[in-house]
Amino acid sequence: MKKLSIILFFFCSALLQAQQLKVSADKNPAIVGEQIVIQYKINEEADNFISPNFKGLKVLSGPNPSTQSSYSFVNGKSQNSSSTTYSFYIKAVKEGIYSISPASITIKGKKIQSKAYSLKVVKGSEKNKAQQKELGDNLFIKVEVSKRNIIVGEQILVTYKLFTRIDLQNTELSSLPALNGFWAKDLETSSRFKRDVIDGIAYNVATIKKSVLTAQKSGELVIDPMEIKCSIRIQKQRNNRDPFANFFGGSYNVQEEFISSKPIIVKVNELSTPPNNFKGAVGDMKIESSVDKTSINANDAIVPTN
Repeated sequence: MKKLSIILFFFCSALLQAQQLKVSADKNPAIVGEQIVIQYKINEEADNFISPNFKGLKVLSGPNPSTQSSYSFVNGKSQNSSSTTYSFYIKAVKEGIYSISPASITIKGKKIQSKAYSLKVVKGSEKNKAQQKELGDNLFIKVEVSKRNIIVGEQILVTYKLFTRIDLQNTELSSLPALNGFWAKDLETSSRFKRDVIDGIAYNVATIKKSVLTAQKSGELVIDPMEIKCSIRIQKQRNNRDPFANFFGGSYNVQEEFISSKPIIVKVNELSTPPNNFKGAVGDMKIESSVDKTSINANDAIVPTN
């Protein structure tokens, strides 16, 4: 009986261990302004994930779920296992110690919580600030607007272009701009990069989105920023002791960064109040008509000349 109790104890301990919702960060302490990845991982099939409270931190994206499954067959026995990871991309705008509340998830009707997480954010050095500025100078989104002063019902063309001098592995739209007050129709675009020179600096440029917007109300309407997740290929330092690895390539890391466009303000004016004798049309208009005959017999035909 005692042996059975010990076995049950270890079994329950292993089960509880498997059902932990673990939290981790890719960097802690982190630097003000840099991107931080917070991940919550569960090694069970689960649902109803409830996000934590990132009070004081800016959430760039998330939760982004990813699932991994595996299958094994050993000694005539098969076993399936799966794990799910929920990733958040966040940023701190000032230094301090931030307490992230527990996240939760449901496993077979039972609610499981993670531990609270403490994230320390420190002030960056001048070198870090220079690196962030360098990134902004070499990778950014530019928004082109055909007009910024229009009237209700008038249409404008908005074009979003990605400029880069950095080696990108992949790009992904993570946040589309809010278009409150506009009716939008997206146009087809080509995501191919083309070369463009601005102020003597060459960039690879791709049009990532093009829309026709129709103003539905008056006032100063704001086109919120678009956000893109960029996977940047960063070359590793060369290994002088392993020339074959350098020769065959593959010596790079992938760093993910979120960039966003600037908000755009469009001033929309009301339609002018028409005068009392307005008949529903504007401009200098004149209608004339004529026929080939002005005097005919009964049952004869006439032909309009214009």
